[in-house]
Amino acid sequence: MMCPNIQVLNTTTNGAIYWFKNCEMAQVIFKNLCFDFYLEEYDAFLKYLSSLDGDSIEKKYENSIHRRKIPIRMGKSCLTILLNKEELLELQFLFSGQDRLFILNNPTVQIEYQIGLN
Repeated sequence: MMCPNIQVLNTTTNGAIYWFKNCEMAQVIFKNLCFDFYLEEYDAFLKYLSSLDGDSIEKKYENSIHRRKIPIRMGKSCLTILLNKEELLELQFLFSGQDRLFILNNPTVQIEYQIGLN
């Protein structure tokens, strides 16, 4: 997005939220995802995200075939992102605007090694 007058709203190890004042848009980068929100979309997603309870959602989908058990629907599109509880907490923290460091509860979740045998 090319828009001057950028403000960093919050950052974590895996993400950042930028506010583009002249465009009145937010850009959310989290892991390998990037979302652009107009103000009303940003507010709606913030409200939705803050209402999610990772423990209850993981329990609801405990028999899912997916490793990540928390589905986050992205508006009216067909896109759903899947998160684990730690990722949800980090994304909620990112949107909270709190001015402190986000500490992973389980740092090993962040490190995912895939071993390929030759």
